[in-house]
Amino acid sequence: MPDAPLLPGVRVTCGSYHCMAITTDLVFYHWGWNAYGQLGDGTLKNIGSPRVLELTSSIPGFPVVVASGYAHSIVVMQTGDLTYCGINR
Repeated sequence: MPDAPLLPGVRVTCGSYHCMAITTDLVFYHWGWNAYGQLGDGTLKNIGSPRVLELTSSIPGFPVVVASGYAHSIVVMQTGDLTYCGINR
């Protein structure tokens, strides 16, 4: 991926075929396979290289921990709230 940005990630997680990262400046990135909506962008489109994920305004705070499984992702916000996406939501 020659045009992929260098991410100064402090937290990175990968499921089977997708990844998410939270950088030191609290920017949230996602990329990879998205057949079940596990990238959290409201689509089922695959993303080939890291892109910024904008969370909806209904989710308070900013992400501090992220975890991924086969086809799902879970995000813990600094408020303690959880949000999740993908299979078995």
